[in-house]
Amino acid sequence: MVIDCERRHGDEPTCRFPKEANLKGISMATVILRVKVASDGRAERVWVMSDPGQGFGRMAAMCSCVKHYRPAKSATGKPVAATATYRFKFQRPADPALRQ
Repeated sequence: MVIDCERRHGDEPTCRFPKEANLKGISMATVILRVKVASDGRAERVWVMSDPGQGFGRMAAMCSCVKHYRPAKSATGKPVAATATYRFKFQRPADPALRQ
């Protein structure tokens, strides 16, 4: 799955535990993402490299699009665009009131 982040900038972060996983009693998961980060620290594109299913991959990608990153730097110290791999970890809230 690939998400183009340009349309998501300014969205409110909705980084929640996926409802599908909560209904199935899953308590944690990890998603592997590749994120193309612009020189200003905004995510431009996200690739889901490893998705355990149950809504985790899509939620991690959407959350990653609205996150601000520290950009890579050139040899001269100037911010530059780059692509990096991240692990996005989910853990179900212990409080039932927080499980939407």
